[in-house]
Amino acid sequence: MRTTVYFVILAVAFASCGGGQQKRAGAEGQTVTIVHTLDTVEVPVNPQRVVVLDFSALENLDYLGIKPVAVPK
Repeated sequence: MRTTVYFVILAVAFASCGGGQQKRAGAEGQTVTIVHTLDTVEVPVNPQRVVVLDFSALENLDYLGIKPVAVPK
């Protein structure tokens, strides 16, 4: 359990130091560009459907009031 907590803290620390750039388009179809070690990904600013791959992320989405369309078994 402690190892998982340390891993999450370490992952958050590295993610916050990433220095990713955001790219904004017009009002329709805005995206955010996320740059990480494996690739560059463009994500919609306000996604309509959210899938959760880990139960820890599910709790965070619940706090934000976002209802996922799929969760892990």
